[in-house]
Amino acid sequence: MKLLHSLTDIRQRDVSDNNSELISCTEPLDGIVCSRIGKCPERIIQIALSIRQLMNTRRVEGRTNLVGQKTAISQWAIEASVLWKTSLRCMTKDPSVTENEIESPDIDRQIVWLADRLYAPYVRKGGRIERHIQERLRLDPLADVHVGEIRDGDRESAASRLYLSGAKKLNLELTPSVRIGLLDRAPSISLAKNRRSQKRNQSWEIPNELSKNRWLFHCTRAPNPLWPGETKSEYMRAILCDPKKAHLRTTIDTLRRIISMGELTAQASASKQIKPVVCFSNQSLAQLLAGRRYRPHLQRWDYEPYGVAITKRYALSNGAKKVKYIRGEKCAIHSKSAPFYFHPSGKTYDWTKECEWRFPETILLRSVPYQDVRFFAEDSPLSRKLLADSHWKVHFLRKLPNGNGDHL
Repeated sequence: MKLLHSLTDIRQRDVSDNNSELISCTEPLDGIVCSRIGKCPERIIQIALSIRQLMNTRRVEGRTNLVGQKTAISQWAIEASVLWKTSLRCMTKDPSVTENEIESPDIDRQIVWLADRLYAPYVRKGGRIERHIQERLRLDPLADVHVGEIRDGDRESAASRLYLSGAKKLNLELTPSVRIGLLDRAPSISLAKNRRSQKRNQSWEIPNELSKNRWLFHCTRAPNPLWPGETKSEYMRAILCDPKKAHLRTTIDTLRRIISMGELTAQASASKQIKPVVCFSNQSLAQLLAGRRYRPHLQRWDYEPYGVAITKRYALSNGAKKVKYIRGEKCAIHSKSAPFYFHPSGKTYDWTKECEWRFPETILLRSVPYQDVRFFAEDSPLSRKLLADSHWKVHFLRKLPNGNGDHL
């Protein structure tokens, strides 16, 4: 009885008043907590598989899931509960408590203590979630806790330590197709964490056709993680329905999508959300790819060897303009009259070296004459496989071991 009183006291102490009805709830609650998921495709796949598995099991057993509002796993669980039609309750944050208050209750900790059965698909080693689960297992050795063994990059997760403390292993049922999906990617376009070690100034063999001064170049990027026009809900449901799709959001997949859709979608990020544009560079392709670099604050690479080339002739006759780089406050004044081709020259970064041209709207590539558009991609078996059905000519770029870029 002493232990029961202790658990009741902790629950009453830690659960905020707006969630107090959950303490006396008679239905069994299966809590779900998770450390920050991040952008690692393998981790996203395993999280999605875990949630799918939990929702299917809960639907069969008729149990109710419990998640915390705006926690790492909440949106995934909410979308999954809609797809699989399972019962879900969401613990809300106390509206009277500000985010900065030190004594504000930790909503994940409340879930850990309220759950009759607890599931943690991914727990970061040394993180907040691990501390809460360790505390629950220490005070309640019979707690029904299930932890997934998802690695944190090259490091182990907290799973092994939690198993020693009494947690059970959350086993994933991986089908052969999912296992293949985890491996069916070329090393050159795998995780960003593995790519940071690659050479920034890699040289490439540039085809003669693309080495001429009549082309503008647009290098594609991987989505971050949404495709243009895609909502977060649509993204999560797509991954939950087919977890392998988390791997199909790399730079080459962006290029393949452009070819499949036959358009380059205008976006507003380049023009400070004023007007959507499509950006190209007047640098040579060799110069552009030599500027390849990783931006840690954006968690992405710029100037990867995948993209689209359009002739200057077509650009000039279809509304594209050279960007005018302007210093200081003058840029804001000019941008009001012609927002899509003015850009600040930069304080910490020299934007003028981008040599940028902009189209003021989405480019419908199927309406562009065949001779005015080309595609390029890093030469690999995967690139050739994915782009084999392209309507347009694709140049495959090969790496040079050393030295400057040569022409083919």
